[in-house]
Amino acid sequence: MTDFLNVTSVTKDQNGKGRFRPIGVAFPGGENRNYLFKILLDANPVNGEIMAFVPQADAAAAGHRLALPDKMRVTTPVQGAHDRTRFTHVGIAFPASEGANYVFKAYLDAVPVNGELLLFPWEKASGSTAE
Repeated sequence: MTDFLNVTSVTKDQNGKGRFRPIGVAFPGGENRNYLFKILLDANPVNGEIMAFVPQADAAAAGHRLALPDKMRVTTPVQGAHDRTRFTHVGIAFPASEGANYVFKAYLDAVPVNGELLLFPWEKASGSTAE
């Protein structure tokens, strides 16, 4: 697996054809983290949808699908009292179906002011503290 994923937003052109706009990058959580992906956005998706792709240079080597849960909680970290981080639920994400060229797709109900999203397995509590 690559060290990062390209995060895009899909917009439709005047003919209704989908166009992918790069808006950020996603990093896998790794063994020592309790989240699945950390997403850093350079722009917020106007339509509330993002998709993550393996970078084109690594696409040939990434022939296998990631083992992801059936659905994931999309959160944004917010600094709370006493420097504790809380996670505000802002959406849901699903892994790609068999044969799709993307890794996961997320549907956002809100966009993060800080440009940061964390994906957790759905069963994780959204109020837990960071890493």
